Amino acid sequence: DKLVDILNSSKSKSETMKELKTAIGDAEAADPISTANEARILYKMRSLMDARTILKPMAEVSCSYHDPSLTRGLACEKDLTPRNCGDPDGGKGEYGPELMFGHRFSKLGTIYQGQEIGITKVVVGGTEIYRDWSKSNAGSNYWNNLVDAIKASRGSMKGFVWFQGENDSFEEENFENYLGNLTQFVSDVRGEIFKTSSSFSSPDDVPVVIVELGAWRYSTAGMRAVIKAQRRFVKSTINT
Repeated sequence: DKLVDILNSSKSKSETMKELKTAIGDAEAADPISTANEARILYKMRSLMDARTILKPMAEVSCSYHDPSLTRGLACEKDLTPRNCGDPDGGKGEYGPELMFGHRFSKLGTIYQGQEIGITKVVVGGTEIYRDWSKSNAGSNYWNNLVDAIKASRGSMKGFVWFQGENDSFEEENFENYLGNLTQFVSDVRGEIFKTSSSFSSPDDVPVVIVELGAWRYSTAGMRAVIKAQRRFVKSTINT
């Protein structure tokens, strides 16, 4: 709410940027570089930073939110709001990048402009990629839940976004093997999407976005290793 108030003030750009950096930098683990970048991005997107815009349901963008650690069944699609795609208790702070993605992507000049957009979100916090998501551990993790969500899309998925990695930065075995685990995991996900869709000529055609872990003041060797693995994967993998 504080950031929204700052962005909706009538102050100059320099004053607004200064206040944004101060507010963001007050966070316990804030990093100066990421703080400056976040302030710059928020200022650029200030036209969306209005409670009437952010909280208003988007009829043209729908979201299906599913946390398999809490519920077994898949959720129905609802108009995109902070609550419908990641804030089941109705607050304002428990959503991910899908909210701003929905607001921004629908207005970009892509081939999907003017079309309805659907977001399928399968999420469990505090997970490790191999233990909790890999196909090789199916039956004892969330892989089957992810596959169920892909199948439920009935071939409408046009891409895949992966936002995870912090919990893999704590144990050496996890961060040292993150690149290989990520490579195999994305390959398996692409294969599942390809099986359900006629939009792609091969699994490698499925677009993939890897959200890099953010920099913070207490970055560890493990976190830097995960970030390096994410960058190497994107650099060496087609359509990522």
